[in-house]
Order: sequence, then C-alpha cells, then structure tokens
Amino acid sequence: MQQAGQADDLLAQGTAAYHSKIKDEVGGVLPPLEIRFTDLALSADVPLMTRQELPTLMSDVTSMVRGLYQPSRTVRKDILHPMTGTLTPGTMTLVLGQPRSGKSSFFKLLSGQVKTTKSLRMDGQLTYNGVSDMGPHLARWTSYVAQRDVHYPTLTVHETLSFASRCVTSREQLAAVPEHATPLLASIEAAAPDLVARQLGLAHCKDTVVGNSMLRGVSGGERKRVTMGEMEFGFKRASFLDEISTGLDAAATFDIVSAQKSLATSLQKTVVIALLQPAQDVFDLFDNVLLLHDGYTLYHGPRDACMPYFEALGYSCPPHRDVPDFLVDIGSPDLDGPSLSARELASAFLSSSVHAAMLARMQQTPSLPPLAPIAPFAEPFLSSTMAIALRQLRVYLRNAELLLAYCLPDVDLAGLVGFLFNSIFMLFMGFAPPASQIPSGFRWLYSVVPPKFSMAILAAETFAKCTEGHELGCKTLAHVPPSVLQAMGNASSITLQEYVEGVYEMKYDDASTNTLATLGWIAIILVLNAIALRFVNHQKK
Repeated sequence: MQQAGQADDLLAQGTAAYHSKIKDEVGGVLPPLEIRFTDLALSADVPLMTRQELPTLMSDVTSMVRGLYQPSRTVRKDILHPMTGTLTPGTMTLVLGQPRSGKSSFFKLLSGQVKTTKSLRMDGQLTYNGVSDMGPHLARWTSYVAQRDVHYPTLTVHETLSFASRCVTSREQLAAVPEHATPLLASIEAAAPDLVARQLGLAHCKDTVVGNSMLRGVSGGERKRVTMGEMEFGFKRASFLDEISTGLDAAATFDIVSAQKSLATSLQKTVVIALLQPAQDVFDLFDNVLLLHDGYTLYHGPRDACMPYFEALGYSCPPHRDVPDFLVDIGSPDLDGPSLSARELASAFLSSSVHAAMLARMQQTPSLPPLAPIAPFAEPFLSSTMAIALRQLRVYLRNAELLLAYCLPDVDLAGLVGFLFNSIFMLFMGFAPPASQIPSGFRWLYSVVPPKFSMAILAAETFAKCTEGHELGCKTLAHVPPSVLQAMGNASSITLQEYVEGVYEMKYDDASTNTLATLGWIAIILVLNAIALRFVNHQKK
C-alpha cells in the first residue's frame, strides 16, 4: 500500500510531469545513445525446396538416406538488404511494413538478439555511440519488446513486474547521480512496479494472474502491456518495441505511444516502435519513419517529409485513407500508382535528397561519447539465485497439477521404484536371509509380506513333506555344519524337513493357513483394484 501511495504521488500531475521531474534531477547523468548503421544487411542460407509433396514414411526415409551421401542444397536469402541510417537520441522512430518485411529482424539486430552463424550472416556496420561491439553490456542499455508474450501464467501482474524490477536495477547506471536526487531515485526504485502498472493502465488488474490459453487471467491487450512493462525498468537508453499494438484499442495505443514520446523527449531516449496499421493521431506522434518492404528500405527520414517524397514519385494518398495505412501498401502490386517494385523504390530512395541529407548529418556530426562499461548482470549471483528460486517456488505451489506430476513417477521411474519396493518383499519372505535369522525388529515384515505365504507352500510341499517315510523331507542330511546342528538343539543329525522348518520356518502343517493367507491377499488386491476403477477417474468432466 505504501508503494502504491508513492506511485500515486509521483504520477499525480501526469506522466509528462513525472518524466520532467526525472530530467531535472538526473537528466545530465543519463547518457544518450545514438545508433548508426551503414550498409547493414542480414542474410541466411535456407534449404532449397525442389517440389512440394506430402510427407510419407517412404519420402522421409529416402530423404534421410540421401542426406548421408548428398549435402543439402541451400540458397542464400536476403532478409534485410543493405540499409544506412541513424537513430538519434530524443526522437521516436516508427517502423512500418507488411508482415515478413523484415521489421522483427531489424529490431533483433539493433538489440543484439541475433547470433550470427555459418548460415546466418550479418554484413555492414552497426555502432552504438561509435562502438561497434558492445558485447554483454548492450542488454543493460537497451530493451527489446518482442511480438510474443511469454510469461508465467500463475504469477500476478504485480509479481511479474516486481521480479523484472528486481533483476534490472539502475544503481550502477546512475553512479554519478547528484546527492539531492537520491530521495527521488529511492522513491522510484521502491515504487517501480506500481509506477509502470499505472503508466500502462494495469493498476486495476495488478493482483490478477497473467494467465494463458489454459488459465484465465488478464486480457490479451493487458498481457501485451505486461510484456512492455517488464522492459521499462532500469533507465534503458534505447527501446525497441515490436508490434506493441496487438490486442490494444486505438485509445490505449495512443496513451502508450504518448508516454514513450514523453520519455524520449524528456530523457533523450532513443525509441523505435514497429506498428502494423497505426491510427493517424498515433502516426503524428513520431519524429521519423522507416518504411520496409521485402527487406528493402523504401524510406527513412522525417515524418513530415514522408508523403511529399512519395507524392513526388507519383503516389497519392486517397482522402478516405490514413497515411500510415497507405504507406504500408506502397510496393504492393495492388496499390494504385506507379508500378515500381520494392527494389526500384529502394534504389529511388538512395538517390533522394532525404537520404542525402541523412548521410550528410552522419558525416558532419561526430559520434557521441561511448557508454560507460557496466556489469552484464544487475544483481549479484546469490541475490539473483534467491530471486529465481523464490519465483519458481511460487510457480510450483500455485500449479498443484504440475507439482503432483513432478512428485509422481513416470513409467521408467515407476518400474525402478516398483522393483525396489518389491525387493522389500523378496528380502523378508524368509529365504535370504532365512526366517530364523531375521532380526526381531523386522519380524513383523516377515509375517505380512504376501510372497512369504506362497513361498512357504511351495517349499514345504517340496522339501518338508514327510508323511509316509519315503518322501524327500524324511531324508537325513549328510555333512551338516556344526553350527546348524547347534542351532537345532545340538542334535546329532537332522532331516530335510527339520532343516526347512527350523531354519526357514516353512512348515508343512501350515499349508492350509498359508493358502488362506494367499487367497486373502489376492482378495484384498482385487477389492482395491475395483475401488480404484470405480472412483479414480483422470478424465476431465
């Protein structure tokens, strides 16, 4: 409740005033981040599909055998064609493009999410304040909001944001903060989850579980805002938000983009947002526009110069259409206007005055000072381990079905446990060790284990039967060890019947009792099976 009160006080005059207060206190401490890319390109080797066929057992086997002696044929696919530009601090750039135009790949490149391999290659140069390789430090200065929302469904919104806040502290990034700003930063750090929840419109559902397709929780739009909120901690200097309007209405999208605009302007933050079809009022909030189509850059420059540039190429936006909706369709064959391909439009932009002006600014403006190196992780090892352990414990305790599944064995483990459990029966059935040598504290196990009774029936019938004088049990044993004779009462000789009944306690006269006990155990097990079949049902009703 105290943290919620602090959040209300900090946001009492609105988000813009809150950002302005941070600027006045620590604005000079937060370093700006400028991103420049020159001939940046991304390509991948993809398998060459010769023909389309339905997968069958024979086709899979044939493909497997062919792969043993014939290397797979691949073709180089350009995901992003060479592009040059800059993303400056204090501005907000809108990335437009149809699906599969390369927006997500561009965002992953900027945020360091792409790991190049033999089949995935990045060309060109990408720098952050003039530094080309930020290494693990890049994640501390930038944030990337992916399209997919991946959360623990059993955690509440507040718990999810609190964990993200704990993992991303800002103390090291604000090492040079003036002393008079310490109380403000302490209040922000204490109320960080509530601050983010209120700015993203999640205060009313902060105690609701996030949920997923199997567990009812917050709505899809609220879940998207939770994903954004996780990346808002730590005073990041650049944010890359990919398709954040999915599941949001126009009003919510406008409020969120307005907050990002205020953050970029007040704290000189570099903000890049990808939207599919934003409304006109949302489009007007951006400073720059980057238009992609099939990996080609059709335009990258000021928003105000966007439509005049395309009108000069012969494209005119109809009165009934929003400008961003019209821009997304440029390059498509269905759009009315010049029949220019994406390659031709990209070539035209490289020859334009807008692109020339951007190159001139990049050449005339020196790079900003490099960002100070900081530790790749915000929390110490023990603190991070404790935070993760507590979160996982909370997840397990709130998912009773999953916890029960973890506690119960699977088929392989059940066979092993069953074998070990059955070894107890085998150990105390009176054969090895013999019944007479079982310690007194374990005699009760010998008296109740089910295999003992059937074993006694078979052994007594075979070795301890001596009713007519010529059976095997009547035979006198030869070469009997003295210890056995001493255990049998210092007898001079013993028969096989006396040995079996004295050492193993498997008596022929107890055959009836052992038979009844065996039948009793069978009856008990059948009754338990019947009860289980009647009342235990794992199918959902």
